[in-house]
Amino acid sequence: MGREDNAAGYEVLHAEATRALSEQVGIADSLRARTGQLISAAAITASFLGSQAMRSGSPGLLAWLALGGFATSASLCLAILWPRPGEAAAPSDALLTIDGRPGPGLTLLFQLASVAVAIDVFLWMIAIAAG
Repeated sequence: MGREDNAAGYEVLHAEATRALSEQVGIADSLRARTGQLISAAAITASFLGSQAMRSGSPGLLAWLALGGFATSASLCLAILWPRPGEAAAPSDALLTIDGRPGPGLTLLFQLASVAVAIDVFLWMIAIAAG
């Protein structure tokens, strides 16, 4: 009877661990999908607004700052999307906390990338208005 109780307990633990890992993989995949959308938005913004800002001829200081904002946001997004060691074996990488949420590393990078895109758009709009 003792072995059967242990076996049932191990089955419950295994099922719970499998569920938790599946949830962590889903959360990491969700963050990476949002990061892919963010880098796409930054690229589209830079191409459309940048072409409008550059119509007047040579780029001014605001246009160069906006290009720097795009480079910053793209770099931050790539830092999130870049594969990490051991990720093939554990797709829910070490930057997830115990409760399955993205850890401060990934979350902070995503927030900084979002702010960089917002600043980028703002700078492009000012460059268009000034040019």
